[in-house]
Amino acid sequence: MQVLKTVIWIVVILLPLTVGGMVLVGGGDGICEGDASIQVRRRVPHVFTWCAEPDRRMQWIDGLVKSSHRSVFGMEAGESFTETHRTETGQEQRRVEVTELVDGQRFAYRTTIEGRPYEVTIEVDAPYQADRTVVFIHYRTEFEGTLAKLAEPVFAAQLHGRVIEDLERLKERAEAAAE
Repeated sequence: MQVLKTVIWIVVILLPLTVGGMVLVGGGDGICEGDASIQVRRRVPHVFTWCAEPDRRMQWIDGLVKSSHRSVFGMEAGESFTETHRTETGQEQRRVEVTELVDGQRFAYRTTIEGRPYEVTIEVDAPYQADRTVVFIHYRTEFEGTLAKLAEPVFAAQLHGRVIEDLERLKERAEAAAE
């Protein structure tokens, strides 16, 4: 009898409160969007190369293992290439479409992660000193399905944490490399 009361208490009281709480803290709309930045003690051209070139991107973007293009320099909006990413279940090929490229300043692209649209804009600037570059990343993805939308605050925190970890690796590698 006590077990039945406990189960009823969980289902009737705790579950609705938990779901309601997740909706109140941001779950429900299915959109996960965020910004992150880091300062790198190198000049803009050097850092931009680390942000845009496949051989360098594979050194700081977690899970990126292969890219079908050699260089984004000279590419235009609308052009695409393929990247291979290591996932929890193996590898996933992603078509990456360049949405904007301003040489030395901005690299924006659209892709999919596990079937979800994912958009990224990477900007580099030296607003303070010529030998210190700030890298800004803006990202946006969408979740479908009720459970995914309800768990969006958790997913958003995980995604933001991964972006921060990637930026820290970028800083470490770009600063260690000669200009």
